Amino acid sequence: MTREEKSVAINEIVEVLKSNQNIYLADISGLNALETSNLRRMCFKAGVKLSVVKNTLLEKAMDGSEKDFGELKETLKGNTSVMIAEVSSAPAKVIKNFRKIFDHVASRFECNMITNGLLLTKDLIDFMLEYKNFKVLSISIDNEKNTIRKQANINEKRWDDKWKHVENMMIYFQKRKKEKNYTHCNLDSKTVVLDENAKDLLSIHKYCVEDLQCDTHAFQFLKGSPIQHSDVMFDFDKIFEKSISPIYKNWEIIIKQLNLVKEYNKRNNKTAFLHPALASVADDDKKIDMDYFNNPQHIKKNYKSCVAPWGTAHINVDGTFFPCLAVNMGNVKNGLDKVIYGEKFKEFRRVIAKEGTVEACNHCGWLKPIN
Repeated sequence: MTREEKSVAINEIVEVLKSNQNIYLADISGLNALETSNLRRMCFKAGVKLSVVKNTLLEKAMDGSEKDFGELKETLKGNTSVMIAEVSSAPAKVIKNFRKIFDHVASRFECNMITNGLLLTKDLIDFMLEYKNFKVLSISIDNEKNTIRKQANINEKRWDDKWKHVENMMIYFQKRKKEKNYTHCNLDSKTVVLDENAKDLLSIHKYCVEDLQCDTHAFQFLKGSPIQHSDVMFDFDKIFEKSISPIYKNWEIIIKQLNLVKEYNKRNNKTAFLHPALASVADDDKKIDMDYFNNPQHIKKNYKSCVAPWGTAHINVDGTFFPCLAVNMGNVKNGLDKVIYGEKFKEFRRVIAKEGTVEACNHCGWLKPIN
């Protein structure tokens, strides 16, 4: 491609990014020719335009579109498929076999679902609740009415209506559980702790457990390394590289709010968690004190040896298997046993068993305090 052709291509992508509100980016590099053809056919029927672009061109187009794509550019690698639709849910609905996939998983294993809730329906909730292995429906909520996410979706004109739909679905979920006397599944809410919502953590908690009737509420701290639970794979040696965690400017306010959450929970018999679980926000009399955590560096002596590689597994849509850190251990399409007992995974566990934690564990949600 000549320089002039690249310039034309970038300008075309810029116009696409500027003129469309509903854009999905996807990696379909794992699909063969027939599967790619079938996907294009499904997209066409659903009113979704699918285009494959070079990430070098896409990144330049993002810079020229005057839109804020945050850290999304850092995930670009190789080629990316751009999915465009007038209806925001159309690309997601291309995956017609969700129920089939859910049935396959929930019929065999315990499972949870973490979602923004926008695509939930009463019919879908009824379907999922019939599975005893379905243990947790978790909704991401970063402040009351989720207005922080509204600000992040500045071009979404109907956000308030969509979020009202999510609230209604959460209430319906609890209503159906009660009607059917189902006790096997909990409604959870997850809040990312930010400087922006620091002073409101107690009110957010009340909103979740009172207004939305959540059984549990988790407060999640920002992670310190991009390798943690990433969809993009990293080289093995990256786990030893130092990373810099975000530092909370409003840390004292955060701790004060979490202590208020704890007092509220004890009075009202409510349940909340911290992720990582550095202190209790529910059931003891200790004041929350974890100043050591608000540190850009990973200080190994503050944490117990990690056991996550022996108890967690992640499988991407293309079959790539990785433990807590996104290092490719193999592909389950070639046999799960070959991955579990393979040399790559053995070496990873040997390293963690020896080191306890590594630099990539910085601010990981699975960290456990030494005391």
